[in-house]
Amino acid sequence: MEELIGELREVLVEFGFTQRWAEIEKWWMVGKTIHEFSVRPSDIPTLADELEVEPADLWDAILFYKKYPDLTLFPEGKNASWDKIRESL
Repeated sequence: MEELIGELREVLVEFGFTQRWAEIEKWWMVGKTIHEFSVRPSDIPTLADELEVEPADLWDAILFYKKYPDLTLFPEGKNASWDKIRESL
């Protein structure tokens, strides 16, 4: 039973990391896309409304992309979460 519990804990931890990293990649891609399309700041509220997200989410995504235009250089690794990133922006 202990072996099973150990295996399942590893699965849950790894999946948690994968899930957090996917959230980070999602918002990085959002920021990158907005940047590449040269969206005007005045259009962010409309864009957010159409995407059913908060304007602050889009601004944070843009800031994150500008801070780390190469996501492979993001230093946080497995300790990262989108919430922690947002707090640091």
